[in-house]
Amino acid sequence: MWEIIIWLISIPFIILFHINEFIENPNRDSLIGSQSEIIQENYHWDYLKELTSDRYEFGAAVSDDKIYLIGGLAAPTVYLPSSKVEVYNLKTNQWQKAKDAPIIVHHPGVTSDGEKIYLIGGNGIRIISYSSAYAYDPKKDQWDKLDDMPTKRAALGLVYLNGRIYAIGGADNKVALKSNEAYNISSKKWEALKEMPTPREHLVAVTNGEKIYALGGYKDTRFNALKTLESYDPKTNEWQTLKDLPLPISGFAAAATPDSIFIFGGQQGWADSEEVHEYIIAEDRWVRRLNLPSPRYALVAVTASDGIHVFGGNEVVGGYQFLRDHLLLKLPPKI
Repeated sequence: MWEIIIWLISIPFIILFHINEFIENPNRDSLIGSQSEIIQENYHWDYLKELTSDRYEFGAAVSDDKIYLIGGLAAPTVYLPSSKVEVYNLKTNQWQKAKDAPIIVHHPGVTSDGEKIYLIGGNGIRIISYSSAYAYDPKKDQWDKLDDMPTKRAALGLVYLNGRIYAIGGADNKVALKSNEAYNISSKKWEALKEMPTPREHLVAVTNGEKIYALGGYKDTRFNALKTLESYDPKTNEWQTLKDLPLPISGFAAAATPDSIFIFGGQQGWADSEEVHEYIIAEDRWVRRLNLPSPRYALVAVTASDGIHVFGGNEVVGGYQFLRDHLLLKLPPKI
């Protein structure tokens, strides 16, 4: 019942939001793609057991051969935040439910230290952002409250590396941020670090196990996506600007291996993308790979033992084409 009440209250604000966006940006419905040649090199997609519910703008993380999907915007509307947690078992190719998150949330930060799953920030109703932080223990099926993040925000990048969780960028009430704050799991304290050079939201942050990479996003509106790629070195507390992404993009998914970063789909204004690109870290170079089966945004990707898993998304920006796709990008073996 409360979900219906929230939806009804939101209707006038939703209508005004879309009228304003159309008036200001009526013609941005064509993707400005990379124009790069696709180099496949034995990359291919496998279709695995699809999601059990319609939602997008959720978070995902891997722990102990299981992938956890948390929150998101759920059917029957694109404005209904969820607290649902679904778990995919890599060994059995089956889905199961876990205990709901303590909050309804979309655009959250989600990561894992290999044991627990961390849910930090995100939005509740519309763009009311959170500073809250929680840890989920899969062995106990239990959520525990952590100290709040110093800067409340959603659509942020969240990365675990060497005992700390890094919360990077995001937005509070549509104001893009360059905040870089780390939560020390042992001391249970937050620390402010050197800020990201480019304030942005709807970015993605990943790590190759050494540095943290902040990719894409936008600063002002989703009609002005960025190509920006910046890396952060926790050892020196310094940022470095790297080669631009092949196309301006936000609302995409990304996943990393020790040698590469892959980006999937995303949006530019009203348009969404099917492009997949690999960034080869040692060469500071981008290569286009095999497209997604269809354009989509607000999807997620995680690196697991068998390859990169890509989940869900929406084929229509602000629309109702929820995707339940669960794709596996099989990576060619290293020579």
